[in-house]
Amino acid sequence: MKIVFTGAPGSGKTSLVKQFQQMGYPTISETARILINEERRLGYPEPHHTNRVAFQEKVFTFQIKREQQIQGSPLILDRGIIDALSYFELDGFPIPEHLSSIARNHHYDLVFYLQRV
Repeated sequence: MKIVFTGAPGSGKTSLVKQFQQMGYPTISETARILINEERRLGYPEPHHTNRVAFQEKVFTFQIKREQQIQGSPLILDRGIIDALSYFELDGFPIPEHLSSIARNHHYDLVFYLQRV
């Protein structure tokens, strides 16, 4: 079972997922944040602004890989591939067909959308 917490920045997704982790559930932290921090460490100050399409493809691909590597149920996720796809549309880019094809066959059992309060 995969449970995704998605929603607005600052809405508490990461804090909530950390609580599940402390209770012993398998979790996946936000993939985009990991990639941004790694690229900044390598000297690229704002990788997610330089080439937004390439960055979101990287997030999508790495997210799938991370989900496949972690065993346990329920698996609690801080964002999912739906977020990478949403950023394509938010930024005004079409979703690449190869990603749409993968997404059509990717399954989440529960998705919770959190809003800032």
